Amino acid sequence: MIDRSYIERILKLNGLGPDAPDEEIKSLLVSASWHEKDVETALVVLREDSDSNQHIKSVHQVLNTEDKINYLDLQSLLGINVDVKSTPYVVVRNQTQALKAQIFSILVIATIISLLSLIGVMWFFKIGFFYDSL
Repeated sequence: MIDRSYIERILKLNGLGPDAPDEEIKSLLVSASWHEKDVETALVVLREDSDSNQHIKSVHQVLNTEDKINYLDLQSLLGINVDVKSTPYVVVRNQTQALKAQIFSILVIATIISLLSLIGVMWFFKIGFFYDSL
């Protein structure tokens, strides 16, 4: 939620008052990397009647929701450039199959190495079918 006192503090720190023209406030908040919709919300909060108990929430406030976050919103929240590409189902299926093949090949190679090691130890100590009874 965008609080009026928070916006007034930001404006005061930057040498503006809450009664400054909207264009100056917009330019200040945009230069501070605020999202355009949040700037509009901040202006509404500054201009609202302070006696009413009406609260205005930020458009980009992340709550417990099932909706996906737009990459532009994520970019404005994180403050970095975000390049999100959705992965098609075919690619995910191919990656899953490749992972299963890798796990299977690791198990086969580990089994072969352990059997060869066992046969080598049996040969070295002359036990098992390498045992000479004569």
